[in-house]
Amino acid sequence: MVEPIRELLRLTVLVERAQGLTPALGESRVIFLGLAERANQVRDAGSDFLKTNIIGLKQHIFAPFHPIFMNGIFVVIAIQYTHYSDSIEIEINNEKGERKIYFQIQPSVVERDNSIPLTQDGPLLVHRDGEVAWQLFSFPMVSNQGLLLEDAGRFRVRALSNGSWSDIGTFHCFVVDPPPLTEDFKSAIRSNPFAAKSVRMSVVCEDCKNDLRFYAGIEKNAHMEADGWLWYSDLPDEYKCKCGKVFINLRSIRSNFHGILGQSISRSEMRVDALYEKSFIENIGLEFSRLVKSRPGEELIQKFIEKNPILLHRFPSTRLFFKPSILTKYKADFAIITPNKELILIEIEKSGMILLTRNGEVSSQLTHAMGQVHDWLHEINLHRHAFLKSLEIDDHEVASVRGVVIAGLDEGYNRERLQRLKGDDRGNIMILTYTDLIGGLVALASNLGEK
Repeated sequence: MVEPIRELLRLTVLVERAQGLTPALGESRVIFLGLAERANQVRDAGSDFLKTNIIGLKQHIFAPFHPIFMNGIFVVIAIQYTHYSDSIEIEINNEKGERKIYFQIQPSVVERDNSIPLTQDGPLLVHRDGEVAWQLFSFPMVSNQGLLLEDAGRFRVRALSNGSWSDIGTFHCFVVDPPPLTEDFKSAIRSNPFAAKSVRMSVVCEDCKNDLRFYAGIEKNAHMEADGWLWYSDLPDEYKCKCGKVFINLRSIRSNFHGILGQSISRSEMRVDALYEKSFIENIGLEFSRLVKSRPGEELIQKFIEKNPILLHRFPSTRLFFKPSILTKYKADFAIITPNKELILIEIEKSGMILLTRNGEVSSQLTHAMGQVHDWLHEINLHRHAFLKSLEIDDHEVASVRGVVIAGLDEGYNRERLQRLKGDDRGNIMILTYTDLIGGLVALASNLGEK
């Protein structure tokens, strides 16, 4: 998916240059540099000189569906000092020339020798007499600017200069299909303490007040549907309000709206229902603590973690597998693919397992468990492609593989020796105890309580 997009970006830049759509510095007083995830002006080293901190500057937007809202995205432009006017008007048009977004900004201007205020209402420009130069300038899009892009494609950014509009740059919106809402994807979402269990969105016509409400979630919700919310995959091809002023193509939403589940979302146009609350996390921790201290069999621990994968939240996951086979020779208890393309194979042992002998050496039981994980990794190293294919994992999803053994409890061991057991370099194998999992939930519940 990534390589075709890169090639498409390269070709679109070449086409724009050939068509003269990318402006040269000498042809415009305002230049569009791109869109950013974050951008702000700050003093440089405590002086009166400004610098702009920018994160994620780009000329493209990847989204699982359209329409999309541009709220919170920063526009980054350059302004020529000597051609500064009282206000700057900018519009964003689609390929048909239709205006989709318009805004007017009013920068504050200070002289070079004046002290720059620590706070100001709007963006800041520094005036330098007699200089012909360009200054970087950024501002956020906000909700009252009608920031809705209905379709993917190329968008032109234009600025008003000398009484006429001129192109100052372009950006592109692409639809990227998310993975299907499979069981391993759902399990990965459940293991994320900050994930959304459902997300809702509504479209309302301001004139006729006709609305469309739809949602996505880990599972369908009968109560929401009774209140008039449609399951996203049940949407029609398109929506048109009663008065005909609002028309939206719903095809990409119908197939891809679930793609924002599991992400960190704070966009005001969507309502997000949290997956976990502090009390729920605390109850899981208490139940799991009672279970492992009763010294149950491994199968009961396995089932409890499958039901409550939040216990594995210390390993961020995009996919989480239960009892994955390692070809025909072995079977792990869990497998996790992280956002960093690391595949983690987890072996769980009995909570009553002896970890260290009286003289502080690794016990034979724990040595055997580590040896088993080492055998997994060796088998995968020999037949990597076949192993990944058996789990329907693409080769590009995994860059490295490591193993984790979870066994025993911390109680009854010398703290220094136990820390050494967990901290020693064992290559690509990590040792954890069930006490670590419980402690992770306690810390997580405390963190959720502070939000």
